[in-house]
Amino acid sequence: MRKSLSSKSITYILLILLSIIFPNISNAVPQTNILYTEEEKDLTLWSAKSYMSGDVLLRLVKFTSPPAENFTTTNHSTTDRCVDDKIRLRLVHLNSTVQKIDFKYPSITSINFCKDLIEIYPLSKGFIFLTFFTKFQETELNGQLKNVYQRSGLVVDWNEKIINEIQFGNLTTNDTGKIKKGAAVANMISGDDFIFANYYDNSNLLSWVQFSLSNNSFQQISTSNISVSLDHTDFEIFPTPDGGYGFLVTGTNPTIDNAANSTENQLLSQWQSKAYFLNSTAYNVSNSGISVYDLKTPVYDMHPKSCEILSDNSGFKCILSVIIESNSTLSSYIQTSFKSNGEVHDAGPVNFRNDIDVKLVKTLSSGSIFFAGFAKGTKNIIGQIYSKNGIFTNTWNYNGPILHEENLAAGLLPNNSAFVFAQSGNEPKTWAMITVDLTVESGITSLWKNHKAEFIYFGGFIIFLAIVTSFIHFQTSN
Repeated sequence: MRKSLSSKSITYILLILLSIIFPNISNAVPQTNILYTEEEKDLTLWSAKSYMSGDVLLRLVKFTSPPAENFTTTNHSTTDRCVDDKIRLRLVHLNSTVQKIDFKYPSITSINFCKDLIEIYPLSKGFIFLTFFTKFQETELNGQLKNVYQRSGLVVDWNEKIINEIQFGNLTTNDTGKIKKGAAVANMISGDDFIFANYYDNSNLLSWVQFSLSNNSFQQISTSNISVSLDHTDFEIFPTPDGGYGFLVTGTNPTIDNAANSTENQLLSQWQSKAYFLNSTAYNVSNSGISVYDLKTPVYDMHPKSCEILSDNSGFKCILSVIIESNSTLSSYIQTSFKSNGEVHDAGPVNFRNDIDVKLVKTLSSGSIFFAGFAKGTKNIIGQIYSKNGIFTNTWNYNGPILHEENLAAGLLPNNSAFVFAQSGNEPKTWAMITVDLTVESGITSLWKNHKAEFIYFGGFIIFLAIVTSFIHFQTSN
């Protein structure tokens, strides 16, 4: 006589079948925490960026009081808040281990530590790129001697070994601290190549230098520039799948500035955004610029925030921040998608809820948008996910014993997981890295909004019930 399965065995089988058919039925967001305790106290989490490999580079700073050595009112504002002259970096590896990289470098002078002029970029696996300013010369302006600085770069490996120091040339920068943005990004195809771009305000030129790793040193392989024909320029740089690079540039139309309605810090004008593409072989710009979004009415400010390659082969998607009201810091957001051939699609506003103090905006490869920051009026970390159409879909909150800083060291990993660093309130020398899988959250959201998906899961549920009913009937009849 054949032995029937017990009720306990049937229960186990049903649970296994359920987990196979409905693997994502829960709407919980997978969350991973890493804790690390520093040897020093009074460190502040400052910034964080990820490598293409998934390793994360964190910078910490220590504020000084009184200000750093060699601080003078001729070089710095009395309101400048200085940090000490040690570069403190932490590498969080994929296996959750943390590697310390601490060093001082004499060429990084006090102006960099008192005006927050140091930028740090992950290059190919094993290398870090820093940019800072060094004094170039003194020049007379309106009867006074002014300092002129040049932007410099430093490549360091993960063992704290100095690989290169690079000078990018003379910049018309004086002691007022009005220094234009530079940015670097690693190449998608050749992990040993990277590009650094810089905007020169006095000539409306966006210039760049490309480097390649050769004999354990990064060598310059090309340099060029473009005239962007816009004022008050800002830009975002991003790698392209063919081994080239793209630039998203924003600025004002110089012919229609509305000075009468402008304020001291904000210019009411017709803002525009253009995309330029640098091809991977000839090292030059392949077109004169694609108009990807022009505002129809004047606004007070516009900046590019994030650009990403879309996984459905529909090109690139970028997010822009816009300030509509004078003397306001409240931003609205615009999304635009485009291809290198000039095709623009899905351009329009993001229905942003404005209930968080935004510190990070990232575009996911799916086209969804992730905002992270602090809940208004609090220091509680909060993240919001918007669909590719700019519609709010869900909120992520971090629940933990965290004492938040004004800066939010956060970013996006290559697998579309978000990471956030925060300091522990219980242990002042301990910080936490929290990672959140946004792909699961986005998938759940689209599941309940996509009728086709609902039908598939409903049909699967009916089939599942039929199998279970037949299975139980068979067992009880024997």
